[in-house]
Amino acid sequence: AVRKKPVVGIIPTGVELVPPDEIPSVGDVRDVNSYLCGAFVEERGGVPRYYNIVRDNPKDLAAVLRSALDDCDALLITGGSSKDDRDITAEVIRSLGEVLAHGLALAPGKPTIIGKIGHAPVIGIPGHPASTMVVLTVLGAPLLQSLSGCTACREAKQKAVLTRSIPAERGREEYVRVKLLGDEAVPLFGKSGLLNTLVQSDGLVRILRGCEGLEAGNEVDVTLW
Repeated sequence: AVRKKPVVGIIPTGVELVPPDEIPSVGDVRDVNSYLCGAFVEERGGVPRYYNIVRDNPKDLAAVLRSALDDCDALLITGGSSKDDRDITAEVIRSLGEVLAHGLALAPGKPTIIGKIGHAPVIGIPGHPASTMVVLTVLGAPLLQSLSGCTACREAKQKAVLTRSIPAERGREEYVRVKLLGDEAVPLFGKSGLLNTLVQSDGLVRILRGCEGLEAGNEVDVTLW
């Protein structure tokens, strides 16, 4: 028995976004997340379908989502997931379907949206690249595994020893980027909007909810990219 590869629509949103091949003006940001999502989907057996950048207009986003339902098995919307007045993603998903959760005890990635429109599960992903990668790892990977019918876990892990302590807040699950140097894991601290710490990292260390952090010298499991 075989199954058709799931098609995943990738819809970037934001007035500040410009295509990667365009030189950004002051206040502009290159659309990195579309291609990060696409590579992730393809690596895990799906077929990414890219859509043009949608400016922060609810009618435009709703129109793209309706169109995407004809071709896609699931939808990833990047940006606009917070609760600011300009963040429209949750409102539009709710108008077309159902919002199951808006905000997770997850860092980075707290403003994530989980929803459903028609037959398609929808994940609204925060716009920062590190948040995007964490949300894809935590939510996107099992979603793609389910859609593709894959029964084996594709997650690769490596044990390593922390070189520095990692503080954490109780009440949320945290994922920290680390670089591997032999059998050592070097934490790469920085805001979730920084692309360099994501590029330099080899994977993530998970800090469970309720834990106040990890001490230097602790052995940890590194989930590899």
